[in-house]
Amino acid sequence: MDDSDAPAEGVAPFASPPPASVTAPPPLTGSRFDPDLVASDFEGVEVALERLDAGTYWSCEVTGEELPDELLAANPVVRRLPPAEPTSRVLAADRPAFPPPAPRDTPGS
Repeated sequence: MDDSDAPAEGVAPFASPPPASVTAPPPLTGSRFDPDLVASDFEGVEVALERLDAGTYWSCEVTGEELPDELLAANPVVRRLPPAEPTSRVLAADRPAFPPPAPRDTPGS
């Protein structure tokens, strides 16, 4: 072994080839690779970086409210708070689905 083939100091050479689990995965083909999705991801990252530079990364771009850390950790390119459930729907759960029928006029009453 000449000096060019010597391992770097402190690095042991492989005694045997790496196991099959270490080999590279097969190339992405067919419907598994979507270039439009990749482009969309890059655009989201670019917008997030612009918002970071502008100091608006941590706030909702619609309401201006602070984005929770948990939301940003789950989706670092998120730009808006999830829509809140409208109050009318919450209140509707406390009411019957349909109003009671109106009393009918009966003959002779």
